[in-house]
Amino acid sequence: MKIFLLKNIFLLSFISICINSFGQKSLPKSILIDLDGEIVNVRDVVSKDQITILSFWATWCYPCIKELDAIGSLYEEWQEELNVELIAISVDDARTQKRIKTIIERKKWPYKFLLDKNEKFKTKLNLPSVPQTVVVKDHKIIYSRSGYISGDEFKLYEVIKKNKD
Repeated sequence: MKIFLLKNIFLLSFISICINSFGQKSLPKSILIDLDGEIVNVRDVVSKDQITILSFWATWCYPCIKELDAIGSLYEEWQEELNVELIAISVDDARTQKRIKTIIERKKWPYKFLLDKNEKFKTKLNLPSVPQTVVVKDHKIIYSRSGYISGDEFKLYEVIKKNKD
């Protein structure tokens, strides 16, 4: 019985490692919408010449708002020092999308904003929930983190700094 249990634990561990190892490695082709309702191709708005942070968020997600606020206080310095861009991608549904512009204007966030109306892009990236932060360089995913805890913005800065060149 113990051997059977150990074999199953080993097998489940192996499957978990394989699933995580073969996650999305590059930026998939996907269509999003900007705040003016224009259709944009993700690969066209994510520059190959700089590191881009994709921050998946929603108006109803308190940790998402906290993360965007925390990065916002550092963002200008990051742009000057590291030539980084943040694109905030909302996954709000039809009921809550009307709040997006109001929050952006109130918060005065300096980011580029896109909408992932049916969460197709989020799904292509195998992202489970929001907030989700993805760092992209040369259309390759170099870092991904789910959730937000105060101080995560400093870890994000270190990842960007390390991968700048």
